[in-house]
Amino acid sequence: MKSNTIYKYLSYFVNGKISILSIIELILRLWLGCIMISNAPIGVTISLESLGLPDNGYQLIKMLWGTGYLMHIVKVIELSCGIALVVNAYVPLSLIILMPVIINIAGIGFFIFHSSHNLRLLLGALILMILHRKAYAPLLKIKYE
Repeated sequence: MKSNTIYKYLSYFVNGKISILSIIELILRLWLGCIMISNAPIGVTISLESLGLPDNGYQLIKMLWGTGYLMHIVKVIELSCGIALVVNAYVPLSLIILMPVIINIAGIGFFIFHSSHNLRLLLGALILMILHRKAYAPLLKIKYE
């Protein structure tokens, strides 16, 4: 009886039958969504000075915030797409919208902060995109008219 309840609970969060791939997709989706949601308040409610960034990284992030709009848009994208990933709504669209943000997070982490930790975000997003490849297939068809 208890395993049936767990099955019903999991079926709300995964599409189709519960399998190893759907569990991997669930874990990656929740992980990436929670990271995006928790990253959204940085710079808005959490000051940049309290993060202990190296000087060159701090100056870069400060300049991005100084544009007056760029980081605000990025934070809205992180929050909205993170929520969509957690609640399993518009996952392929959220991944497409998040990919430029994640590439820049990974790039800044790798080239400015000399850390490969953010490459995990990129890898997780790429795996999720591979798991949702059927949703992207129509976008990749060449139409001659």
